Amino acid sequence: MNPKRALSIRKDLAPVIETGLTYVTISFQKMEETLYIYKAKYEVVETFSYIGGYVGIWLGVSLLALFDFLEATTFLIKYPFIKKKRSGAPKRA
Repeated sequence: MNPKRALSIRKDLAPVIETGLTYVTISFQKMEETLYIYKAKYEVVETFSYIGGYVGIWLGVSLLALFDFLEATTFLIKYPFIKKKRSGAPKRA
């Protein structure tokens, strides 16, 4: 490198060097951009189909949970009476 050119560059970059920052220039041979755009296209029927499917699953799970809750509640209510009947029955020898 030419010493005069190096000195000139050094003087130009002195403030940058003192602050500890780096100056980077990036250049490309071609300034082209490729832009890919993806848009999901749903038909109205498809949208309602998805919504109906999700609502159906939610209702199915909700009904299963409801029946499970009712079964557990019924068992908890009946259990003390069943236990009382068994303990009150005469014991066989």
